[in-house]
Amino acid sequence: MTFIVIGLSWSVFGVLELLIVKEPTRGQFVFLPKSANNEQPSLPFWSNLFNAYAKLTKISSIRWNLLGIFFRIWGYACLLAFQFSWFGYFRQPQKFSYGTIVIMLTGGVISNIAAATISQKWSLKDPKGLAFVPSIMCFLAAITAFFIFSSQSFLMAMIFYGVYFTLGDGFVAPVLSMFSIAAPPDCKGQVMGYFITVLSISTLLMPLVVSAMIGTNTTHEHMTFVFMINTIIPNAIGGICFLIASFGFADEVHQQ
Repeated sequence: MTFIVIGLSWSVFGVLELLIVKEPTRGQFVFLPKSANNEQPSLPFWSNLFNAYAKLTKISSIRWNLLGIFFRIWGYACLLAFQFSWFGYFRQPQKFSYGTIVIMLTGGVISNIAAATISQKWSLKDPKGLAFVPSIMCFLAAITAFFIFSSQSFLMAMIFYGVYFTLGDGFVAPVLSMFSIAAPPDCKGQVMGYFITVLSISTLLMPLVVSAMIGTNTTHEHMTFVFMINTIIPNAIGGICFLIASFGFADEVHQQ
């Protein structure tokens, strides 16, 4: 229920951003002599919104990156939402709580700094590098998720849990950078709204699907199977989507 509320809240924020955030008019501070040729026709709000949607969905990298975000967030949020349901079988709640704090702080910081640095340097040589970084992180997340849920001991599961966050947590920064570069000048505000909306929809749907798959069977084996499906497969699909986006993004950069 908590994650449904969170998902709905972020969905509202995404819609509000689409409705409210607007790009400033280009050249608004350049004073030109008044002329009928300089006057721009004012379009209704909904026309501007749908025009932005039409422009953004024509851009290959944005379409694939939004799809990649949907699946990556699905796998990412699944582990965050239901982690205690699975780790609880080891009956070491205090060690898990303290270990999780350390992992999220250190692993998250390292992952985000590394992803931003590597993607920036890689993109200077090849624009596809911005998409390769989140793609690789998704595949590494899928692999380490498999080892987490295959672990038979609490220690090994926590080690792979730490590796999972360290290698896969920093995927957002390169994707946001691609959105900013690929989006037309008059749609950069809207593309961030679509990003938040897609993220929210994934966060909203994931717990509903996972809970339905678990049902009343809360055995360790069944829970492991359900979590494997909802972490490994979405992360792998997300990696494929980001990989496909890289080729479209490179073409779009060269055309600019």
